[in-house]
Amino acid sequence: MFRQGSRRRYRRGLWPVISRIFYIHPQKQYMLIVISAIIMAAAVFMGLFRFRTADQGDMLLRGNWYIKQGKAALAVKEFEQLTRRHRDNYEAHLALGKAYMEVDEEEKAAKEFRIASRLRAKNPKESGAHVALSRMMIAQGNYQDAERQLFQAYKAREQNKKDPELLMAMVDLYEDWGDYYMEKDAPDYEKAFLKYSAGLRYVRTYNQQKPLQEKLVRTADHLSGQYDNNKDYNKAIAVLKRALQYDPSADNHIKVAEMYEKKEDLDKAIDWYRKAYELDPRIISLKLSNMLMKKGRELNEAHLAKEAEKYFAEAKRINETVKLPHDTLYPVKAVNVKLDYKVNADAFSLVPTVVYDIKNDGSYPINFMATRVYFMTGNDKLADANKVIANSNDPLAPRGEPKGARRVELTPASAIPLEDLEKGQLRVQIFVSYTRDENTKWYEVKNAETVVAEAKQMEGKAESR
Repeated sequence: MFRQGSRRRYRRGLWPVISRIFYIHPQKQYMLIVISAIIMAAAVFMGLFRFRTADQGDMLLRGNWYIKQGKAALAVKEFEQLTRRHRDNYEAHLALGKAYMEVDEEEKAAKEFRIASRLRAKNPKESGAHVALSRMMIAQGNYQDAERQLFQAYKAREQNKKDPELLMAMVDLYEDWGDYYMEKDAPDYEKAFLKYSAGLRYVRTYNQQKPLQEKLVRTADHLSGQYDNNKDYNKAIAVLKRALQYDPSADNHIKVAEMYEKKEDLDKAIDWYRKAYELDPRIISLKLSNMLMKKGRELNEAHLAKEAEKYFAEAKRINETVKLPHDTLYPVKAVNVKLDYKVNADAFSLVPTVVYDIKNDGSYPINFMATRVYFMTGNDKLADANKVIANSNDPLAPRGEPKGARRVELTPASAIPLEDLEKGQLRVQIFVSYTRDENTKWYEVKNAETVVAEAKQMEGKAESR
């Protein structure tokens, strides 16, 4: 009875209803279990992945914060822990390498940079590891290895050629490399010039370019002088033209012109002197004028008078425009100066005579010239004498030509009292003038070798008294 009653109560309860609602066929039950397991596994994986990613990011942030705070040792510990957990993390090894550099652990830093480089080798999206490793090599003086590292990154993909960090590293490499050659006991100007030139190919801002171009220009000056001494004028010209790209001054144009002049290429020399004249007429007008006159004389000798006249006219126009002083336009020298005298013991006086040669040191004939001598003792003028030595009928010919010098002998009109001599000595000052009029200007001949001639001690001064 009991068992039958129980069954009746069971049938009348909720279970039949529930079993009917949630009943699943045995085959469907199996599929449900499989799907549930997949969903559970995915959920667990995503959770671990998110934790792992968050863990990496937090450790990188924390380590970089330590670096900024000057706590490099703590940053090293943080990044070491990060690389142990995530051995294939490029950023972790790069950050650890930089942290090692902060604490002067260069060997460990190099190892981490190499690991980072290998991790990026198959997918070179950035050049940070190569740059960091190259900078360490530069500091050690391993310039060739640093260059290989940077070129590996530079050629890896097109976008890297615009990476400012990589380009700056290239500039720094070649600047330091050039400095190394310049700071040697015997500077290697040629190699330094090549390195500075290479560095300038990668500059992208004026602030990067300015210090490097200044070094290149200075090196070019030394190197061109070296080539000049070896008479290798073509190389000197090439170096100077490269420097002109960064310093197009009149002085540098003149240097190029001088090389062409030494090559005896008069036409190109004139062209470059003209360029310098356009930049600064004051410093080169006389030289350009002389070169034009020289070219004109060459054309005259070749019986090309009309062509020669063009060069003479240009030279004249330059001189009139710049209004150079006569002694600059028509320089002369006083050479072979000799001073002698005759003593009149009865009159306690002497009559000096000075002999010297006036030579035209310029490229133009001088159609008029007078010369004057001051007979001096100390700073006092005791007497003077002058003489016309050239005129339109007998001009003083240009330097190196016949009749380009005049022998002069001058004696003052009156004797000089012996008592007027300071310490018994006499000297002369020589002047020239280029015009004959009321406002004649006298120019002192400032030739250090010949301007002043000392008279010997006046013998017999005491006896004659």
